[in-house]
Amino acid sequence: MPDPASPPATGFPPPAAPTVAAAPGAGREFFHAPRLTGQGAAFLLLTALAGFLAFLLGSQYILLLFSLCAATLAAAGLHARLLLRGLRAVRTLGHPIFSHSSFQVTLRLSNDGLFPLTALRLVDAPRAGEHVRAASPPSLYLPLVPGRGEAEVRYMGRMFGRGRAEWDRVVVETEAPFGLFRGRVELDCASSALVYPRAVALPARLRLDALVSPSEVEVAAVHRGAEELVGLREFRPGDNPRWIHWRTSGRVPGQLLVRDFATPSTRRVLLVVDSRRLPLGARAMERRLGAAASLAASLALELLRVGSGFTLIAAAPQPLALDVTQDSRSLWEALEVLALLEPSDGLGVSELLAVLPASQCEGATVLAVTTQRHPHPPADHPDAVFFPAERPYRPAEARPPAAASATATAARRAAPRPGPRRPRRQE
Repeated sequence: MPDPASPPATGFPPPAAPTVAAAPGAGREFFHAPRLTGQGAAFLLLTALAGFLAFLLGSQYILLLFSLCAATLAAAGLHARLLLRGLRAVRTLGHPIFSHSSFQVTLRLSNDGLFPLTALRLVDAPRAGEHVRAASPPSLYLPLVPGRGEAEVRYMGRMFGRGRAEWDRVVVETEAPFGLFRGRVELDCASSALVYPRAVALPARLRLDALVSPSEVEVAAVHRGAEELVGLREFRPGDNPRWIHWRTSGRVPGQLLVRDFATPSTRRVLLVVDSRRLPLGARAMERRLGAAASLAASLALELLRVGSGFTLIAAAPQPLALDVTQDSRSLWEALEVLALLEPSDGLGVSELLAVLPASQCEGATVLAVTTQRHPHPPADHPDAVFFPAERPYRPAEARPPAAASATATAARRAAPRPGPRRPRRQE
């Protein structure tokens, strides 16, 4: 079974990494005064005791020991204060980033100093956004950054929610070389990335290929000449004899030629996202809206998988209509709209469909994702298929196989119920 934390396979090349402009003060270093560690505090106490005994007893050997300990403390403090000043950091984020999915983060440290840096611990955590938060960052360790050289460390991050995620500073700490002082520096390397909605599993009974395929009435209208005539072809079993072009067939002995029309492969699909504000709290409304965005993103990926383009209609914050085809650029634009989706005021399915002309809505398949619990189809589109976002959809990668699910259901029904049976009352 695939890893639920792995990003969904869209089948399209990922978008280009956005160019992040350097923030004011980018590249600056924020140093902290070195602090004593636990071992440093014990060593300082030992040095003070040696100095007290040397003063009290007047022993040259104890005085020599005190001098060595004091010199070691001074050298360790100077090392922790000055050695991290030539450090720079560059962060590279893996794209695309989907909610609840792992992505790779690369930190490249460059040492402008002459001496190598050893035993570095790094902390890299994004700032908590309005609708996005990060998992606990792992503990990063870099054993060596050579002098006048570079070194990099990679780790897998994970974001929850959707929207814009911001990274600010990288914290670097070291206790080298003696573990007496802890040097700390914050390297400013601002980065930002867009977190796309989470892909979820669609209902098993949903057949999008049947919804988007043309009906028999539409195919018959094409064959009556309602669409463009492509040309002529040989007669095949099952063709209507009315399609035979007798004038051209008479010129070709032994063959019957029929008219070939441009039959539509799929119907026009309108994917409407109803993001009306509900009388809920801010956190509950964001949870409902995030579920709607995830469901709409899953429908978009499934529609493109079955070979059907669609038109995404949403309020961002004004109503917009975005045509999505097999082009990867249009897909990522649609996912960006869903990632930045906000609650709208009074814009339902009917108001959103009014963005398109009536001729484009006529005969189209309407798939409406809504935040309402019990949606009602609009009067002008009674056959619209609604998807309430409140339903707990599972991740797309965590769906169990049908055979395993059926076997587990049969075993659960066949298992005896626990507890003693009640004896029947004797009359």
